[in-house]
Amino acid sequence: MTRLLHPGIITIFAALLLAAVEPAFAGDAGAPPSLTAEELKADLKTWDDHWNRVRFGHEYQKALTHFMKRVEKEPENPLSYVSVAVVRQAQLLELYSPELEAEFYKYIDLTIEKAEAILEVDERNAAAYFLIGAASGYKAIWQSMNRQWISSWRSGRKATGSLDKAVEIDPSIDDAYYGLGLFNYWRSEKSRIFWWLPWISDKRQMGIDQLHRTIEHGLFAGPEAKASMVYVWFQQDEPKKMLQYAQELYEYLNYSRFYKRLLADAWLKNNGGKQAEELYTSVYEELRKEPHATKHNLILYRFRIAETIAYQARWDEAEAMCIDILNDDYPDTEAKPPNFKRRYNEVKGLLERCRKREHRFRLNN
Repeated sequence: MTRLLHPGIITIFAALLLAAVEPAFAGDAGAPPSLTAEELKADLKTWDDHWNRVRFGHEYQKALTHFMKRVEKEPENPLSYVSVAVVRQAQLLELYSPELEAEFYKYIDLTIEKAEAILEVDERNAAAYFLIGAASGYKAIWQSMNRQWISSWRSGRKATGSLDKAVEIDPSIDDAYYGLGLFNYWRSEKSRIFWWLPWISDKRQMGIDQLHRTIEHGLFAGPEAKASMVYVWFQQDEPKKMLQYAQELYEYLNYSRFYKRLLADAWLKNNGGKQAEELYTSVYEELRKEPHATKHNLILYRFRIAETIAYQARWDEAEAMCIDILNDDYPDTEAKPPNFKRRYNEVKGLLERCRKREHRFRLNN
């Protein structure tokens, strides 16, 4: 895996943040709500996966309409703002625009602001720390995608510190172990060459155990923890487990483009080039029908389709597709996603591999 941050992983804090249910409490306008860990968990226990399906099923406007009503009803509740941020993140991953990105940052920052206001009156509020940690981690991932390394490091540090504090106060917030598990696993994986240092240890198994705790006991983040484990199994060179987890998620929501892509990646790892090609093509054909789809946004899936064709040793066909992608017109009036240049260069690299008949599977975000 050439990068830690894959869209399957980029949603690592999305489930942590999504609370689109009717509130278990309501505060007076202008005053921080009395958000306790028990109230938070009661709220999450009433979670109906309908709204998860709306979000991951790409019914963005329907979800936004519902969530904005909560913002109007509870303007001081951090759960109100985080719901909107989650929808904006889902849209950004598919149909990037500066306007969506601005909305994403706005509602993430409002979530943190409102949660910090709760801590001003209750400094040991586990629910507030949980929300700050999740939102900050969510922000860190997007900053990393934009190559904003210093900002990403700062947000990530705030995320882990807050999540650690949340479970220190209340270890029963099982969904918090999702973010902590990912941090512990990937920090260890990426610092492998430094394990000989006394202050750096291998915490990969701890991370895996924490992820499975959320899968088994989390109130609503289990599916996203399982999605993250798909790429952990990739890194661990466990292709069968990778495919098993991806198939289970696809069965849970087989019309989700996120889960289709997850399953396509798993099939590639399991020598299923044809199955991966079919899934990537399905996602591409669906996405290009979206009203705001642009050539810049669609390049990821065109690249993936070409890559799966090359994986099947259909060299001439893959080479022709790469040339078509590179020669296409990309209007300057369209906003470019943060990873567009890198993806464009990857198409160039794939073209060279096709010409050399070089077979290699790479998994990038």
